[in-house]
Amino acid sequence: MTLAPFAAGSLNPLMDGVLVSLLLVHSHIGFDSIITDYAPSWRVPMSRKLLNWARNLALVLVGWGWYEFETNDVGLTEGVKRLWHA
Repeated sequence: MTLAPFAAGSLNPLMDGVLVSLLLVHSHIGFDSIITDYAPSWRVPMSRKLLNWARNLALVLVGWGWYEFETNDVGLTEGVKRLWHA
C-alpha cells in the first residue's frame, strides 16, 4: 500500500489521502497499544485518561496538518520524492 501512491504518481490525490489515512489509523492503534500496556487503568486511572485525551488531540492535530499539507502544498508522495532527491 505504501508503494501505490508513488507508482500512481503525485497527480493522484486519492491515493495520497488513503495513504495518509492509513498512517493515521496505524499510529492511533500503535499509541493506543502503548498506553494500554504501560499505563493500565487499574494502576494509574487519571494518567490513563490524560494520555487518552492527549492521543486523541494529537490525532486530530496531525490529521489537520496532513489535510493542510495535502490540499495547500505538494502532498505526501511529492514531498517524499522531493526529500529523497534533496
